[in-house]
Amino acid sequence: GTNATMKFDVPWTVNYPITLEAGGWLSHSPNGRSTEAYKLNLILNAGLNIQTGGQVNVDNMGFFYFGPGYLGYYSGSSYGGQGTSKTLTYGSITAPTNLGSGSADKAERGGGAARLVVAGTTTVNGAISASDAGGNGYGSSGGSVFLTTDVLVGNGTIRANGRAGGGGGRIAVVLTNATDFGAVRMQAYGGSSGAAGTIYTETPSQGPGKGILLIDASNIVSAAGITTLIGSNVTDTMVGTVVITNKAILAVSNQTLTVQGDWDNKATVTGMVNGAVVFAGTNAVTI
Repeated sequence: GTNATMKFDVPWTVNYPITLEAGGWLSHSPNGRSTEAYKLNLILNAGLNIQTGGQVNVDNMGFFYFGPGYLGYYSGSSYGGQGTSKTLTYGSITAPTNLGSGSADKAERGGGAARLVVAGTTTVNGAISASDAGGNGYGSSGGSVFLTTDVLVGNGTIRANGRAGGGGGRIAVVLTNATDFGAVRMQAYGGSSGAAGTIYTETPSQGPGKGILLIDASNIVSAAGITTLIGSNVTDTMVGTVVITNKAILAVSNQTLTVQGDWDNKATVTGMVNGAVVFAGTNAVTI
């Protein structure tokens, strides 16, 4: 619809086409401090069409104030990337469904969580967004977007951005009957001084766990010691190709990152503390 918001707080299956016109939103309710009570979890059996100005929007619907990536006042929280709190990152790289962590400063919420399984075509000319999208003071982390669809087309945006020292969230897009992602832009940027989150994309020819892991900081320089950390609270750490770009900083600590494809490092890898990168494929690797 136009200029209307529909909220789903429990898993739901829809057997008719969904179109979001300008001002039309799908979302879930805001969460509290300690539990992941509400997420947008939809099975759409007849396609999804997000027109220009329409949104699947769960911005600032994540943890209120606290969360796994929260530390305290005057610091940004973590999720896919570290915030200035330097807390541990958490959650799945290839199938993310967690909420973003909140911030004590101004009592903000992190990004929410959107899990979409779409039969047919997903058209994104608007946005799918799970960010910390506003407020004052130190920021929360981005949330999660996990989209499985036959086909993805459009020129809109999928984003899970942090804000003002908050880390980026996590995005995963898995195609089941196509080879490209249209002109849809994907962002999991950290806020100023926060680290980038993770973006995982997969096609049928790549297969499960063999897609591309992109870590893109959009040239946002994180504070000293703030990284896209793959640590002990991060799961599903086997991927195909890894791309690190635009001043992103990857660290692996108390965890193993298994790479089955190429290693394309245009930025920085640091902080290997009890961590390992295992090159398990047949491709030549340049470090």
